[in-house]
Amino acid sequence: MRRPPFAALPLILAALSACAAPVGPAARAPETLPSVEGVPALAPAALPSEPAASQDLSLPSQALGGPGGQPPVVVEEQRPHENEDRFVLGVLFGQRSLDSDDFAPLDDPWSFGVDLALKPGAGPFAVEFGTQFGGRTNSGVELTQAELFLGGRLYLLPGYQLRPYVSAGGTLMTAEIAQGSLATDESSTGLYLRGGVLAEITEFFSIGAEYRVVTGTEFDLAFGGVGGADTDLDYGQWSVGFLFHF
Repeated sequence: MRRPPFAALPLILAALSACAAPVGPAARAPETLPSVEGVPALAPAALPSEPAASQDLSLPSQALGGPGGQPPVVVEEQRPHENEDRFVLGVLFGQRSLDSDDFAPLDDPWSFGVDLALKPGAGPFAVEFGTQFGGRTNSGVELTQAELFLGGRLYLLPGYQLRPYVSAGGTLMTAEIAQGSLATDESSTGLYLRGGVLAEITEFFSIGAEYRVVTGTEFDLAFGGVGGADTDLDYGQWSVGFLFHF
């Protein structure tokens, strides 16, 4: 039987409509894999969704070091003894030169001293006190000097291994001239100024060198042809020493 000429027209229009339909994600239905007899059909895996535009993906500020993304603050570690109260015990050996010629040939006595400095905390200041001795013998005549002093010390580079310092204060000096069993002595006050440098060998031990000046003393001291009625025992002195920190 022969079909009419327009009998296939509806089928052609239906096929064209199917081809023209949108193929986007909203219009495309999920396809299923063909099933095999006895095995259920599998749906395709869901694709990961895109992140929301408002989602904050920035790292927290803590991950960048400090608050607000600032780099972390590095605290320099200090040696423990720089932050504690410290005592510095010094033992000094040296030689002095008297300013006055009245005591020649005894005007270059040897010297020995012991002092103690209290350094509070890590600051540059210290309080010091101690004693100094000096003496010389020539032709049976002996000159001796003994001092007690109190003053302040300033460290110019606290915390460094090489530390310059300056000190100043007052001193009480007693001097004696003796010959055989005969002697005469007198006391006077004065001022002292000292400056030096310490080299730290260990945390508890240093070596140092300094120059010390005493001025303002007044003596009426004469015996055995040495000294005078109106003189002084001012001096300048070089010393080296050993210092113990505790």
